Amino acid sequence: MTSEDAEREKRKSSPVVSYGNIPGQIKCEEGIDCRLVGFPTNLLYSQLADRETDAVTAKFLFMMCAFDPTRLLADKEFRKKLRAVWYYPDKASYIEDEQTRQMQYTSRKPNTYSITVTWSKVHSRWETRKYKGGDLIRFSFGEHYRLAMWQTTYSGPQYDETLDTE
Repeated sequence: MTSEDAEREKRKSSPVVSYGNIPGQIKCEEGIDCRLVGFPTNLLYSQLADRETDAVTAKFLFMMCAFDPTRLLADKEFRKKLRAVWYYPDKASYIEDEQTRQMQYTSRKPNTYSITVTWSKVHSRWETRKYKGGDLIRFSFGEHYRLAMWQTTYSGPQYDETLDTE
């Protein structure tokens, strides 16, 4: 077993706490394509990586991760306690037809994972699909934006996702 395999096994067996993150929504402003209104500004998957982190510190880390990632990532001690990956909209991928509005989300780090966010006009709900390569690994949905995005992100990053905390 290589050291990379050992680390992967350790991460898989380590208890972690995940936190659902509800992102802001894209607004129609100067320089923004108004067709994108309502879609998430980004998607953040986060988990505590350090089992010894107390509840107050955990709450602080999750809030910092969601609201001020630059400050969080600048602090080496905080980075050790958190696993996080952000996905950002690929505005060129936006498509719309009679039944859906859809856009792809990708990580800023090289990654085999991607997210598709869809507004289903037929079902009047948000739908998200997380893929590893071409394989669907998670499907979430909700009529209300907040619920749909929480369900999308609450499981945290996959054990082999490329993290943004490095």
